[in-house]
Amino acid sequence: SGWFTENKKTYYRKSNGQLAKGWTTISGKTYYFGKSKGQLYTGWATIGGNKYYLGTDGARRTGWQTIGENKYYFNSKGVMTKGWATIDGDKYHFGKISGKLATGWTTISGK
Repeated sequence: SGWFTENKKTYYRKSNGQLAKGWTTISGKTYYFGKSKGQLYTGWATIGGNKYYLGTDGARRTGWQTIGENKYYFNSKGVMTKGWATIDGDKYHFGKISGKLATGWTTISGK
């Protein structure tokens, strides 16, 4: 059991000998493995209609994250926040598609 790489793709073999597939928690971190071949996903991923950021190590990110030059917020399940959101009592606006935090003066809905 454990992590292994084959043909430049990373996989995780569970203690029962089967490859991890779908959402899997390993040592307290949650990862996503392809449902058919079991390869580890990294970076941006759209899964079940939701957008996630799986770091370079493949671990699902939650909370505030700076990716490149932009800030994003991911809920406790790792889903990227879009549109208006209240986080810790403060109101924020995120791009409806990009999920990027709007900063400074921004035109929202033509206002």
